[in-house]
Amino acid sequence: MNRLLVWILFACVLIGIVAIFIPYLTIPETTYSDSPSTLETIIEGKHYILTQGSQKYEFDLVDPEDAPDPIRTHVILGFNIMNETKTYAPTYAGDAITCTNCHFSAGNTLGGANNGISLVGASTWYPSYSKRDQRVITLQDRIRNCFERSLNGKPPADNALEMIALIAYLDWISHNVKGIKQMPWRGLVPLTSKHTPEKDNGAAYYQKYCSMCHGYEGEGIEENPPLWGENAFNDGAGMNDLDKLSAFIYLNMPYTRAPFLSEEQSLDVAAFIISQPRPTFKK
Repeated sequence: MNRLLVWILFACVLIGIVAIFIPYLTIPETTYSDSPSTLETIIEGKHYILTQGSQKYEFDLVDPEDAPDPIRTHVILGFNIMNETKTYAPTYAGDAITCTNCHFSAGNTLGGANNGISLVGASTWYPSYSKRDQRVITLQDRIRNCFERSLNGKPPADNALEMIALIAYLDWISHNVKGIKQMPWRGLVPLTSKHTPEKDNGAAYYQKYCSMCHGYEGEGIEENPPLWGENAFNDGAGMNDLDKLSAFIYLNMPYTRAPFLSEEQSLDVAAFIISQPRPTFKK
């Protein structure tokens, strides 16, 4: 048997051995550009790693108290307006709602279960086209919308101290994520259930699960906001939209514990709340 034939036989045997053991080998997975976003929380929820395809971003959520001196006064005022809107922006707030009733922790979260609607990155989202307004709007325009609709109040001008403070605050909590083009925590994603909402069922769920915080007549109790009536958001607010309100309820309610309502129950409760009387948005 010549030497070449020996080497060929040896190679065949080696290939056969490798083929037998391949299923048991650990092979690192490849991350492709079309892979979904994954968000990992590191170090007590302050440090985050966002992976989008082959791109990785690392960032921290920032404390308003850590804002540098040139902007710190405005950042703190913006933070206070978010938390106690009626106290710090009485000229413009018209109901008993505060910004943080929707944007928990003054929006300085990444949303998800019990973290409300995130505002981290908000200063990078505008100018953008608004379907509701049917035009391109600025961040100032979006803030005015909140005051007129969710807060049933008056719109502050661009040069109003309250507007300047809110912009400074949103810029500060967004500065670590300005390089991220797609932020998966932005907004509220509609529920996937095809359930037809039944407001009568929603009324029963509301009395059982919601009324102890929001009142039997939706009037609100202490720091828990009213959901209908003269002190609630008006009918032009985002929370008067079934998709938005049901998604918010599903992800965040009850506020003091892990959310437990099903998508179907959340849709029913949202339908009931929206059916109740509230102020009319005046254009």
